[in-house]
Amino acid sequence: MLENLTTTEIICFVVIIIMILIIIYLSANYWKNKEALGVSRSKNNSNYRRDEIQRLSLSMSKEKVDLEKKLIKDISDLKIKHEKDISNLKEDFRKNSDDEYQKGFDAGKNSVDFKIHVSPVKEEFYDKGFFSKTKKISIGYSYRLYVNGIPCLDPHKEWIQTLDVKEINEENVKYAVDKIESIIEVLPVSKVKVVKNLADFKRGIKKTKP
Repeated sequence: MLENLTTTEIICFVVIIIMILIIIYLSANYWKNKEALGVSRSKNNSNYRRDEIQRLSLSMSKEKVDLEKKLIKDISDLKIKHEKDISNLKEDFRKNSDDEYQKGFDAGKNSVDFKIHVSPVKEEFYDKGFFSKTKKISIGYSYRLYVNGIPCLDPHKEWIQTLDVKEINEENVKYAVDKIESIIEVLPVSKVKVVKNLADFKRGIKKTKP
């Protein structure tokens, strides 16, 4: 068949064949590139969605952290305000209590009459030794608080001097009585009542028999 064709016809035939092959090749490359492009676009879309999800996640995480910080600050502010309110209430209560106490104290001070009853006292006793006993006397004073004429608490004794009865003389008795007298003088006159006469007390000591 080819033997009957001219050279020109053969060349045209070859060209047509080559063009058909080129068209087939280009068509195959087109579909291949289109498929690759589709895959690339799919990958790009997937990456875009992943990036969007990451951005949303980061944004939500930041908002969560900001919200937590705000809540912590609000709670801290409320706690500080609460503590200040409590402190102010305590201070107001203390001031009111102090004022009421002072008023009560002043009212009570003016309505209550108290006195200290002071009395010189002596107490005789024997100091026993191995072979003998010695009579001695302790000299001092006792005091007791009276409120509105009613005794409060028990009387308390303070001893100034202890003497051997044989050693009693004017000098040491005077020392003890003068000491009691000096203690009484220190106390407020309006609040002290001496129960016994010091001169009589002094004479009583000097009459003590061995």
